Amino acid sequence: MLLIEKAYAKLHGNYYTLRGGFANEGMIDLTGCPTSSYIFEDEKVKNMIENGELFAELLRCDENGYLISGSTPGEDRWTEGGGPD
Repeated sequence: MLLIEKAYAKLHGNYYTLRGGFANEGMIDLTGCPTSSYIFEDEKVKNMIENGELFAELLRCDENGYLISGSTPGEDRWTEGGGPD
């Protein structure tokens, strides 16, 4: 996995250019497979969470052997901000 990460960073110039990306973007590049993403702030996704539809979808994807990952937006305080305040 580490060699794949290094090659992927090299393809994009360096590790710095990869910061702030989302996991599904890397998955598309590495596998060529389609991806889905769910933004929890979207009203449609909030409704899916409330009625259990999102969990059912994730369970279906897991049962079918799909890759599943999570991403969070924000600044990496440890490498970009110099550590804790």
